[in-house]
Amino acid sequence: MSDSFDPRPLLERPEHWRYGVCEWQQRYQWEERVAMSELGLGPEQAPLNDSGHVAYVFLAHRKLSDHKLAHLAAFTELKGVYLVGSAFTDECIPYLAAHPTLNCIWVPEIGMTENGLRGLERQRPDMRVMRPGEAAVPDGHGRWRKLSHRPLAT
Repeated sequence: MSDSFDPRPLLERPEHWRYGVCEWQQRYQWEERVAMSELGLGPEQAPLNDSGHVAYVFLAHRKLSDHKLAHLAAFTELKGVYLVGSAFTDECIPYLAAHPTLNCIWVPEIGMTENGLRGLERQRPDMRVMRPGEAAVPDGHGRWRKLSHRPLAT
């Protein structure tokens, strides 16, 4: 069986995949396409890196269960996840912490607690957890540096 088709019957596929195989789907690995389907992502929310794997996932303003983030494991070269305005809570932290290549998450305006975020940072000190008012800039050595907004002293 060719992996270019979702093996499920048409009516059992997620709504946004019912139109069959499209050209954009052929650019993605099978496991990544399945994960994209489960997360409700199209190609604009899961751009590819130079080696043809998903580099970033944009899940902004989604109302998915925390356990859906288990599907992030299919993205073997994932670097960042954008969760701004989503309904995710501390229940999703184990999925984020366990991903070996994930090194940046954007979490403003979501249901995760500050204690949960600090716990994630303790588990994964190499991961940038970006809160409101924070940004990342290139450090000149091929890495990113996290910047926090701090009010100027008066």
